[in-house]
Amino acid sequence: LLDTYHRARKSDVDARTTAVDLLNRSLLMDVLPSQLVRGLGLHMIANFDRLRRFAMTKGMQPDGTLPRLMQAHPIQA
Repeated sequence: LLDTYHRARKSDVDARTTAVDLLNRSLLMDVLPSQLVRGLGLHMIANFDRLRRFAMTKGMQPDGTLPRLMQAHPIQA
């Protein structure tokens, strides 16, 4: 069961880990172009609702088919 879960989530976890790592590395770089790109990207996410919603959804919602135990099920009374 855990192997199935791991395979289903691996690409999602890898994508998010890479994105966070790149953002962290860009904060440590003292190169003007990387600062400009990072600043522009963060400005756009902060000021454009659709882009912000897209980024938040991608950051919180896994892509692809979820394992059965992670799928939303309506609460039955």
